[in-house]
Amino acid sequence: MEKNESELAYLADIREALAAEAVTMIDFDRLKIWLDQLAADLPILHRDRDEAKILREDYQNRIGGMLKAIAVAERGRPALGEALEIIDHLPARSATELIDCYRRTSARFRDTFPTSFGLITQRRAPANSNSQMSKRA
Repeated sequence: MEKNESELAYLADIREALAAEAVTMIDFDRLKIWLDQLAADLPILHRDRDEAKILREDYQNRIGGMLKAIAVAERGRPALGEALEIIDHLPARSATELIDCYRRTSARFRDTFPTSFGLITQRRAPANSNSQMSKRA
């Protein structure tokens, strides 16, 4: 965090010097080193930004899908309105807030559709007298 703040302060200093046309105040050796570091970091930053966008969209779609399914299961206008309001505000949420919303929504989804999770089927039930799991068919 300190590095970002110092780099932003340095960038502000350069902008200020350029705006004042005070080129003599710019340390060009330091600027060259900083630009070299920035050039090396920029592709990584762009890749990370693109990957974060993909992850955010995936989380938003998963949350939206679960909320819509819950609203349909609850069969009520208030549930649908609440779901749509949450979905509309997902893009503005931070990554931490999206993760928290996903966890709460998935727990609510599991509560709404309990039969689709964690069932012990005959294929997975312990065999008659021994404690081994039977093979799947």
